[in-house]
Amino acid sequence: LQTAINAYLAYMFGGYIRKIGCKIRPYEKNHGATNAVIDNTYETLYNVFKNGKSKDKALQQIIHDFEAIETEYADRPKVAIFGDLYVRDNDLMNQNLIKTIEDNGGEVIITPYSEYLKIIAGTITDRIFKEGRYLEYAKMRFLKSLIPLVEEKYNPLFSRLMGTPMNGDRINRKNWLDKFGLNLLHTGESLENILKIHALIQQYPDIALFIQANPSYCCPSLITEAMTTRIEEITSIPVVTIEYDGTTGLKNEDIIPYLKFGKRNNSQ
Repeated sequence: LQTAINAYLAYMFGGYIRKIGCKIRPYEKNHGATNAVIDNTYETLYNVFKNGKSKDKALQQIIHDFEAIETEYADRPKVAIFGDLYVRDNDLMNQNLIKTIEDNGGEVIITPYSEYLKIIAGTITDRIFKEGRYLEYAKMRFLKSLIPLVEEKYNPLFSRLMGTPMNGDRINRKNWLDKFGLNLLHTGESLENILKIHALIQQYPDIALFIQANPSYCCPSLITEAMTTRIEEITSIPVVTIEYDGTTGLKNEDIIPYLKFGKRNNSQ
């Protein structure tokens, strides 16, 4: 059990550090300051998990280091990335998508894996129950109830920099899925993308652009892409789909016009 908890915390800490970096870096006064803190942070956390050191003490120092970065805030459009799990968080595969967005005036919103799990956990649990897999259902209910207990002592620290962590339980899943002709018995990445979009707009009503990051020839990505018109109709937020094929072609140029000339979300 402790191994499972540490694995979850590793995803949580790593994802939140990346998320905090996206929130601070576009506004830093001294270029490179945020990335320097991130590099030191990952080294610190690696040693903490490897050697069983105090997570509380390490996080206190890490949050202090981020708070010490000098910033000057300006009006930037918020850009949320969703799509394939590996592509959207792999800077090599997505050709430094986050850097491209920030260099062209945007602020990136990412979804750490721990938040992603909370977004989809309720739907998976309900589906398992409807399918009559009651033993598995009990296991999922236990794991789902364990997550808040694991996070409780660390969330106040991270909240100082990124606000209230995302909570998938706030999603009215049935009504939202109905808008796309989906239901709780559907499975897969496309369903999870739709759930994630809803969670994102609830947490960040001022999102100006969605970017769907995919590998080429990915079936779930194509299904999600086919729903982008409906996503735009419901959210009033444009969606740009980028397919990365492993070549040197510059894929991220497609988003630049949206950042430079696109209209903001009506809620901004």
